[in-house]
Amino acid sequence: KNSLSYSGVVSLLQDRSGAIWAGTWGGGLNRLDPATGRFTRYRHDDADPDSLSNDIVLALYEDSRGRLWVGTNGGGLDLFDPAGGKFIHYTQDPERPDSLSSNHVSAILEDPSGLLWVGTGGFGTPGSGLNRFNPASGTATVFHSDPDDPRTLSSDTISAIVRGPDGALWIATGAYAVPGGGLNRFDPASGVFTRYQHQPDAPKSLGGNDILGLFIDPSGVLWVALYGAGLDRLDLTRL
Repeated sequence: KNSLSYSGVVSLLQDRSGAIWAGTWGGGLNRLDPATGRFTRYRHDDADPDSLSNDIVLALYEDSRGRLWVGTNGGGLDLFDPAGGKFIHYTQDPERPDSLSSNHVSAILEDPSGLLWVGTGGFGTPGSGLNRFNPASGTATVFHSDPDDPRTLSSDTISAIVRGPDGALWIATGAYAVPGGGLNRFDPASGVFTRYQHQPDAPKSLGGNDILGLFIDPSGVLWVALYGAGLDRLDLTRL
């Protein structure tokens, strides 16, 4: 019971205390104490409304206040309460247009104002856009893809979100059995998306439209991990 709950690990996070959190594909959430090598398991329990909402954990994020947010594949967004070992749930509610757009949460990022940007979909499930989530009110504003408007998201299925040096958000789409629409740059001030997509006749365009992950290094270079199309490098300082 003090080992990893499941060997299929899909998300990892080291928190400010040094503990390692591991989200699994069906085995719930684990906390590893590096000093002892012992794991604490957090699983979904139908009989316990304060337990983890779903045992497939796709995204982990520690916010500026040291709170742990957990994105699940079907149970929505959870906030962990370490004092009682409980989880507060935020889910999609068809009766509330200001709720999360989907219970399949694939990516989480906090901006300087304390708002969370929550991506949906991936891992075989089509997404429902990008959510700007207010933790204080538990409400969300949703940004969707519109095929007729190139200033919107290129796809509603989001795999990763990072924040650039200028404050813009870079949003990856697609991956794992759901076709993507490439890479997006989002300006929160204007609400406008700029799309970067693969073009067969342009060798310096994005290598593919299905993206697994994003990373911005200290020099300002955005690295783009593509599904089946290698690794791309975009120098944000030259845009």
